[in-house]
Amino acid sequence: MDFDLAEEDRMLKDLVHKFVRDELMPLEAKALAREHEGRGLALDAEDHARIDAVSPPGDAYVAAQRVSDPARAATAFAALANAKGGYGLLAKMSQANALSASGQPRQAIDLYKQIAQADSGDLGAVARLRAAWAQASFAPRSALETLLAPLDKDGSAWRPLAREVLAFSDYRAAKVKQAASQYRAL
Repeated sequence: MDFDLAEEDRMLKDLVHKFVRDELMPLEAKALAREHEGRGLALDAEDHARIDAVSPPGDAYVAAQRVSDPARAATAFAALANAKGGYGLLAKMSQANALSASGQPRQAIDLYKQIAQADSGDLGAVARLRAAWAQASFAPRSALETLLAPLDKDGSAWRPLAREVLAFSDYRAAKVKQAASQYRAL
């Protein structure tokens, strides 16, 4: 049984963690000082304004997630792509996913590649893999190798997933023995 979080859930968890660390934790000392003075833990107007300034993208992101039509969802996420903080990249990833689901793989691949260039962490790695799978049925192996090179390194947790895409590419190119060998190694 697999108890790991789904990719999107992990990204959301990371985003919430970053928000708490970057936006809420800096307010802790002031809130505790106010409580010590007998004024309670409530935020003052300045702190509320600062939090409100970074919260609207979150509300819009949640609203965009509720759009059931992939083409409309892609448009909703595109409007958030330039948002501050993690919402911009997360919105781009969701936009790319929606584009892919609505039959626009080339646009999705372009967005995945943009995310991969902008983020060297887990989100960028997931974007590389999604871009690779989205084009695995038509791209030459050399293009996939270039795209996946940052993930296909000794010690990389992403290496088996990158190798799976490359094995599929070999299988697609009728290099069945080579692909079978690579799949067995995984």
